[in-house]
Amino acid sequence: MLNFSSPLTFESLTGISAADLLKAVNKSCASGAAMHPEALKAVVFRLTILSRDLSLKQHERDASAEMASMLANAALKTYGSRSTFGSELLAGVQAIAGRSVA
Repeated sequence: MLNFSSPLTFESLTGISAADLLKAVNKSCASGAAMHPEALKAVVFRLTILSRDLSLKQHERDASAEMASMLANAALKTYGSRSTFGSELLAGVQAIAGRSVA
């Protein structure tokens, strides 16, 4: 089980399937446990990438996009879009969105 209350790196999430990551994030959110900012950022980035992965089924891409969007919006409300964290989060998502889909 992933522990989102401690720092996680993007690399630590790359071996986890979209379905497993979504289940873990849903379970964590349902428990009301706070996410560590670095874990939150890594999850948003990973879900954003999964939402663009054409090898996944459409519903997995949609669920990944929706969860990434909800988490990013909540993070920006909490930390502010002009904070260092908010700026890094926005820049990372924009960089991912700017990549071409293979």
